[in-house]
Amino acid sequence: MTGPVVGHWEGPAVAEMLTAVRKIPAAALTLCGFAPGWGIRAYADPAGPPLYEAAFCYGCDMVWLWGPRVPEPLHRQTFASDSPYALFLRMRMRAAGPQ
Repeated sequence: MTGPVVGHWEGPAVAEMLTAVRKIPAAALTLCGFAPGWGIRAYADPAGPPLYEAAFCYGCDMVWLWGPRVPEPLHRQTFASDSPYALFLRMRMRAAGPQ
């Protein structure tokens, strides 16, 4: 995943963000060419490699996941980008970005 890091969450904020991700429902696949605008990297140790990364495209409702413990069937999934949890996630990522 490329792009600048715009936010860093620890402790309860991580649980809040991951709960939102977990609750985003699946959606029908639409086509836009996959141009993700936001992503998440999860670390066990900030000095180590990411446990996993997830890139979200709100245009085609696809999320791509990868990392050493992400099984192949989970690499590409759909998500309902208009769901309250997806909108919350995008709002949090936008709020963390440069002002």
